[in-house]
Amino acid sequence: MAIQYVGGVVGGRAGSTSTTSQSLTNLTGGIASAPANGDLILVGVMVGSQGRNPSCAISGWSTVGTQLNVTSTTYDTSLQVSYLRAGASPPTSVTIPSTGNIADGQSWVCHVFRGVDATTPLDVSVTSATGTATTKANPASITPTTFGSVVLAIGGGAAQTAATFTATGLTNFLTNAASDTNDSSIGGGFTRWYESGALDIAAFGGGNTNAANSWAAWTIALRPEATTLYYVVYPSAGSEPTATQIKAGQDSTGSAAAASGNEAARDTTGEEVFAAAAGGLSGATSYRVALVWSDGTNDSNVVVSSAWETWNTGALAATESGSDAAAIAGDVLVSGTLAATESGADVAALAGKVLVSGSLAATESGADTAAIAGQVLVSGSLAAVETGEDTASFAGAVPVVGYIAANESPDTAAFTGTVPGAASGVTPAGKSGRGKRRRIVIRER
Repeated sequence: MAIQYVGGVVGGRAGSTSTTSQSLTNLTGGIASAPANGDLILVGVMVGSQGRNPSCAISGWSTVGTQLNVTSTTYDTSLQVSYLRAGASPPTSVTIPSTGNIADGQSWVCHVFRGVDATTPLDVSVTSATGTATTKANPASITPTTFGSVVLAIGGGAAQTAATFTATGLTNFLTNAASDTNDSSIGGGFTRWYESGALDIAAFGGGNTNAANSWAAWTIALRPEATTLYYVVYPSAGSEPTATQIKAGQDSTGSAAAASGNEAARDTTGEEVFAAAAGGLSGATSYRVALVWSDGTNDSNVVVSSAWETWNTGALAATESGSDAAAIAGDVLVSGTLAATESGADVAALAGKVLVSGSLAATESGADTAAIAGQVLVSGSLAAVETGEDTASFAGAVPVVGYIAANESPDTAAFTGTVPGAASGVTPAGKSGRGKRRRIVIRER
């Protein structure tokens, strides 16, 4: 399931040696005004100082890495990002730490997300960057590995005069500037990663430029929760099943679907190919496939395919004895064994486009054209017998991958037309292709 943005909030204050509280029940810009059980809360805290670099971590929370401190200029930057997974009783506020000095301005930004992986919330190691001569943070590039990751950039800067930031390419960007002797500015927003390779977020705009200024930035990739893809196959005349029915392997009536299955959904772009093929379907039957993704808590919309039809597989026997066209005519695909027998005054035992993956036996004894006529492709073995006063056992284009046996008694030849697959040195009437690893048996009486 895609990561959802719950909402965010931003704040700031002048320097203080005491902590302060930021409410988490007034989030804006997302799907809710407060975090819920399982949501991931991230808070970036920034302090501008002169050589003091106070701790900016949230007490009792995890941090994304070692705090970033820039101390090589007049106005020093201290930036840290802390995060917490909300529990059954989600926090309604977060305690922002002391600045350590009443002269040091402090600013913070909070973003809350839903659907972040519970085991590995950070998709890859975070990246960071620092600099001087400006407050305009330039987040480092990052290369996520999981399709749909959310990339969050939080940057801050220290200066004599604070100014808020702007950002290009970031969603729900929040910014704050806090004034004091040493001012602090912070900004944070996110984008989604649906590609390959590194993602390089543009440097923040706004802020101000001065040789005495400094900045720092964190780039964080959040991993989406693992999802399972479920499917059912059901007759196309049936109604669309619900997500609950699909996950249970049922059709819209609550009965077992014709076929069903599930597996971990891929986390990269491309086709989803199930490891196990659907089984138990009937031949020559129209079906649809219904799919749904689920992370165990949330389900996607149900997706239904267009109707499609299965082929008959196995053995096919066709017998015809009247004055008709052929035992088999038109487009025929057979995976298995095909036997065609024709004894009337017709065209042929086989006519049209016939593809056989297996073995084909064609027998014709009437006053017809041939046992096989038209375009017939055989992958396997082919035996053609013709005993009537006709043209040949084979007529037309008959490619064969495998073995050919042709038996014809009173007519012109066993083969006429084009028969790719004949071995070198054997030349029936008409043209024969040259081939390798073929076995040709021709009998002409």
